[in-house]
Amino acid sequence: MWISFFNYINRKRLWRIPVTIQGVKFRPNSADRFVALILHKFLPGANSFTRWISSNARSGDIVLDIGANQGLFSIAASSVVGSNGMVHAFEPVKDLAACISETIAINEIDNIKLHKFALGAKSELLNIYKNPYNSGDNRLTTSTRNTERPLDAVHVKRLEDRKSTRLNSSHA
Repeated sequence: MWISFFNYINRKRLWRIPVTIQGVKFRPNSADRFVALILHKFLPGANSFTRWISSNARSGDIVLDIGANQGLFSIAASSVVGSNGMVHAFEPVKDLAACISETIAINEIDNIKLHKFALGAKSELLNIYKNPYNSGDNRLTTSTRNTERPLDAVHVKRLEDRKSTRLNSSHA
């Protein structure tokens, strides 16, 4: 009962309040994603990934964000690689992919390519367990057994399958 109630409250549209972090406007899709953005905005050290990407990527690089969640890492990488680089954000969960897509659109970012599938060792259809308390905590599985967590089917593709994933710095 509590899981159902929390899931109901968590998914209400009232949480779609824009949160601006380092000049980029994000629009969360749930209460827990709203809280995560607020923490990234205000907690000291919460944006350590921004420092990490700044130390490890350069202008013109191609960056992969695998399991992109809301796209915080993708956005940070986007500003580092600049207009000559490209960020490929991989997010198979529909709600989270929609958040990334909206962030890209409202901020007019043209060097992030969103891929709405997971990456894996082979191309297949897998289940993903979705945490009802934290919509950013999801797990791919081959299991179909009953669980408290909701299951969704997601496409998994190999990075090597270039027909479905073109990794270059072209913005076409």
